[in-house]
Amino acid sequence: MLFHPFVYGSPHPQPTSGTFLGLRGWHSRGHLLRALMEGVVLNHRWHVDALCSKLRITGAAARLTGGAAHSEVWSQMFADALRRPVVVTDVQESAALGAALLAATAVGLLDDVTDPRAGAPA
Repeated sequence: MLFHPFVYGSPHPQPTSGTFLGLRGWHSRGHLLRALMEGVVLNHRWHVDALCSKLRITGAAARLTGGAAHSEVWSQMFADALRRPVVVTDVQESAALGAALLAATAVGLLDDVTDPRAGAPA
């Protein structure tokens, strides 16, 4: 079974929606969950590949935060799909931290987002 993760739209030009493909009566909730996890991981792989085609990415490891980071199985799935080690961050609210770092940099409180005065984890 496959899960298309396009619940909120698709990066592809043709209209696509989120759906489970190949669903049969004998599939369990576990099969649905595994397909969902794989669909999300492979969609992230597509995004990472797109970023890597346009940007110079340094370092071998990828950083993972958010809900998936709380699951060792899901973290390993990301590592396998990205073909690189995954480091799970210890930041609870990474989006909020990123927004605060960008705002502080924009108004001149920090030199850049890596400024040690920010106290953010590396």
